[in-house]
Amino acid sequence: MRKLLLAGLAVAMTAMVGCDKKDNNPTSPGGTAPTIPVIQIQTSIPDTTTNPYAQSARSQVAATNAYFSFGSIFNSMQATNSGNTWTWTYTAGGLTETFTATKQGDGSYTWKLTMNGSDGSHTYSNYTLYEGASSADGKSGNWAIYSYGDTTYVKFQWSTDASGVLTGTMDDMNGSTVANRMVITSRPDKSGQIVWYQATSTMQEKWVWLTTGHGSFYTYPTPGDANPVGTW
Repeated sequence: MRKLLLAGLAVAMTAMVGCDKKDNNPTSPGGTAPTIPVIQIQTSIPDTTTNPYAQSARSQVAATNAYFSFGSIFNSMQATNSGNTWTWTYTAGGLTETFTATKQGDGSYTWKLTMNGSDGSHTYSNYTLYEGASSADGKSGNWAIYSYGDTTYVKFQWSTDASGVLTGTMDDMNGSTVANRMVITSRPDKSGQIVWYQATSTMQEKWVWLTTGHGSFYTYPTPGDANPVGTW
């Protein structure tokens, strides 16, 4: 899954190229645009750590957060609306990115990011990079993030409980098959954990970190929870 996570991240970063122009008035003539959900995993692990287990946990949190930080970029731009649909458009060089949000009858939203033109490496024709749906408050939903030119892609589902605890499930997909799964728990106090599975149920590895930033790394089936492979 790490290989696809990084490969998908490279594709996802295409959507951020050149998107540094800020618009401090993201309100269109039709009213205020909806806020694109930005899922960010909390961690208290210091970025200065030299512990390899802590560095591994931080790198996976950073990669996951980078996947979904594109929303903050579009949130800072002005959108236009037509009926229940809002549209953000950005053009850089020969590439045009179009992000749409469509409000549903229950107040939830569906989302889609499409690309047209060329980024210098690939040529896109109405290519869907991201698509998904979210609740009206953005506390639950799903994304699908596609890889250009093949059948692999990433699915991510998240929910947030009344205490602010976010649980996310990221699946490496090959067609309709889940190759690997990562389950994330992120708490407001910046404690949390990441669990890796082969397919959907065979646990492989787990990182757990506390509010203090300390944590443990486990592998399975042995030594398991009773005896971490490493701590920090």
